Amino acid sequence: MTNKEKELFAENEELKKEIKDLKERIERYREMEVELSTTIDLLRGGIIE
Repeated sequence: MTNKEKELFAENEELKKEIKDLKERIERYREMEVELSTTIDLLRGGIIE
């Protein structure tokens, strides 16, 4: 394996980790969105104060 191939492989692995992290963050934001939406609905319905 050439140095360039090693560099590209390392960069690819870094990008895979970054993509995984971003997907996890997106999922957490989606969960927060659902929680907030539910809370807003309950507040509007007068079920909670």
